[in-house]
Amino acid sequence: MQLLTIENDPKTIKGLKNGVRTAVQYWASADKSGFDVCAFSTSCAKNCIDDTGRGGFDQKVKDARKTRTLMFFNERLEYEQKLYREVAMHEFVAKLDGFTPAVRLNGTSDIPWEKVKFKTQNSKTIFELFPQLTWYDYTKYPYSKRPNEKLPSNYHLTFSVSEETTDAEIHENIANGRNCAIVFDTKKGQPLPETYLGIKVVDGDLDDLRFNDPKGVIVGLRVKSSKNEKKNQIIESGFVRKGD
Repeated sequence: MQLLTIENDPKTIKGLKNGVRTAVQYWASADKSGFDVCAFSTSCAKNCIDDTGRGGFDQKVKDARKTRTLMFFNERLEYEQKLYREVAMHEFVAKLDGFTPAVRLNGTSDIPWEKVKFKTQNSKTIFELFPQLTWYDYTKYPYSKRPNEKLPSNYHLTFSVSEETTDAEIHENIANGRNCAIVFDTKKGQPLPETYLGIKVVDGDLDDLRFNDPKGVIVGLRVKSSKNEKKNQIIESGFVRKGD
């Protein structure tokens, strides 16, 4: 079992055309493993991408995600060694193939990795161990909990807006240089709103390379679900928004 998934994700694959190869780690989301890995999850816990694609029907994928999660909590030293090896290999192979390597550790989780010290590596964070690598994630942690000045310079976070996020919180994140990802009720193939709350919207569906986005923008995403019933539930929850 690999901890990192590479070139097996429709969103991150889009980054290849921009010369970036991204490795993503997928865990059992929210508290499905018995451990809460998404401290600030809302209705998104019921509609997580963890339940879409193969994660929605392939039991082997579900089991692998749960195993990774449990390994982190119950077999930490083995987990640290394995993640270190996989990241090192990803960095080496990507550069050998002419790509810029990037890593997302929170594909379906929201762990503050800047606080996780690897005991097997002199209590350094993964960002310190691979300072030349680009790391990025989405997070629901409020800005006050994970301010930019407390993050490593090679780690980029985009705030994921939920139905509980206020307009003031969106402006707070934007004012502090932290972009906000918002799911709009825009259909596939249709243009996203140009602005939201007076803030410029960029198309986040073009690729997953959030660290390349300009500062001070809304990252617009189109509502997605293979089942109309589930899509309606997501819209009715208030998680999905209408543009200006």
